[in-house]
Amino acid sequence: MQRRQFCVQLGASATWLALLGWPLRPGLALEPTPESPAPMEPPFLPTFRGDAARALQGVGPVPRAPRVRWSFATGVHVEKTSWGQRTWKGTGWSGQAAVGHGRVFVPGLDGVCYCRDADSGEPVWQARVEDSIKSSICLWDDRVLFGSRDNHLHCISAIDGSPLWSLACGGKDVDSTPVAIGERAWFGAEDKHLYCIDGTGNVLWRSPTGGSIESSPAVVDGRVYIGSYDGQLHCMGADDGSPLWRFPTGDDTDSSPVVVNGRVYVGCENGFLYCIDATSGERVWRFRAAAGVWGTPAVVNGRVYIGDDAGLMHCLSAIDGAVLWQQSMGSGTWASPTVVDGCVVIGDWVGTLHCLATTDGRTLWARLHAGSYIVSSACIAGGRIHIGVRDGTFYCLEEGP
Repeated sequence: MQRRQFCVQLGASATWLALLGWPLRPGLALEPTPESPAPMEPPFLPTFRGDAARALQGVGPVPRAPRVRWSFATGVHVEKTSWGQRTWKGTGWSGQAAVGHGRVFVPGLDGVCYCRDADSGEPVWQARVEDSIKSSICLWDDRVLFGSRDNHLHCISAIDGSPLWSLACGGKDVDSTPVAIGERAWFGAEDKHLYCIDGTGNVLWRSPTGGSIESSPAVVDGRVYIGSYDGQLHCMGADDGSPLWRFPTGDDTDSSPVVVNGRVYVGCENGFLYCIDATSGERVWRFRAAAGVWGTPAVVNGRVYIGDDAGLMHCLSAIDGAVLWQQSMGSGTWASPTVVDGCVVIGDWVGTLHCLATTDGRTLWARLHAGSYIVSSACIAGGRIHIGVRDGTFYCLEEGP
């Protein structure tokens, strides 16, 4: 596919988004919406949680009797450690694929970014870096951004996978997924800094936190929100990185903040889920789960959904945190729930992909039973579910007969 053709498809996607009533800023990032979006063509989900507020869950419908449309096996990356060898394959945490322009972009723990045809699953191209890709994919115009354990943020061509540039980040992993608006992108790194870069990879500003960052930033109304190992949720100015406020979460905050209706929702490894005023940084409410929270909450239609490491899925009121329902999945989870079309889709530690009803938490179906971790989040677009498993398999599921 040539650049001109690719950009024509990009414009078509933006047109469809506008027709659906989603206000657009310059570039690929979208404004938040608490509503589940309607189906669209072509399906388009450019980054972890879809938009700059991390509030776009997916593009339905969700299959009610899913079957495998296609799958493929990733390679294996072998890491030598002081105690032996460690193998990395499949997709990791958060490891969400991106969908756009008839393609699926997959971040592999084997250090390969895979580009597959969305319909057939056939390879379009693949690009290798020196270590595991642990972030999700971010599509930025005709570019692909992702972070790696090789201590770099990488930018490659979405057209053919050719390298464009890479940015060294203080000799530390980059697990955070970038968010792009116009010609700026923001991401965190384990060197304890939040970065803002331009489209050529130049650092516009770099602001410190007190700990390593695995959380992915949300950018709304000129502010950047991000969690850190220092037990704080940080709010900074998007233009210059100036600190605006910090909220004490009390523990490592790998969960990514979600901004909806002037509130920030974020989980924490100490088991708390917080709702915070986006302007003042004051706590609105908090909820204590049964165990630690590594996933990112989903905020849809006035409800908050989050899973915990004890295997419970919680549905809360977004207004006051009141429990609406709770459901045991039988195994813990670090994955982030994807909520669209009346369904909560999430994987667990034993490799089961669950689909629960948003109304009451009842199980609609359970699939894969892979026997290996599902720590990645499901990418739901165009009636298909895209999900990776730590056994090295990536699946595309569709409605069955």
